[in-house]
Amino acid sequence: MGGGVRTMSEGIVSLVDMNERWESYKAEADSAGRHDPYLLEPFPTPLDEALYSVVTGFQSMADSDRRSWPGSIPFSIRDSQILLTYAARMATQVLREGSTSRLTDGLVAHLIEGERDDWRENVIVLTLLFDAARKLGVDPLPIFDHVASLAAGDAAAETLGGFRKRKPEMLTIESMGYRTAMSAQGVRYEPDPAVWRQ
Repeated sequence: MGGGVRTMSEGIVSLVDMNERWESYKAEADSAGRHDPYLLEPFPTPLDEALYSVVTGFQSMADSDRRSWPGSIPFSIRDSQILLTYAARMATQVLREGSTSRLTDGLVAHLIEGERDDWRENVIVLTLLFDAARKLGVDPLPIFDHVASLAAGDAAAETLGGFRKRKPEMLTIESMGYRTAMSAQGVRYEPDPAVWRQ
């Protein structure tokens, strides 16, 4: 499973292809062998692989298709939760791999989810991605801006662009009720039990 920013040199991905990728993701999401909570599953899982195919394909769509496709697919609140959890998992992978190559994948998952449920959940996940890049000494704002340009004018893209206006105290994972902790696979982002129990 690769990472990084994709370009159109990889070829234009059609609507038919994207619909097939989404159907493959849906089948994996409904798989009897999948375990919850997805956030804490060892990486990578088959669901990660299916979503990776979706987020990379999205980046290689024609501009007009990229803007219309998210609104044309069967989508549920559960899909929102899974996409945002995938994005949070990508923040963890940024830390583990010591590279921002997963940052784009997480941000694109946010675009596809499109703030269809509760936009505050998106802000939490975006803050994790922002924090992960900064922990590597990388300015996340140019990457946020690049991904926002993939869906200019969309509400989710506007949220990405608005991160440069957020107050510093609202860019910490602690303000979002998260922390970093160690697991068998290494460091990860996870909800802070002291906060979420309240």
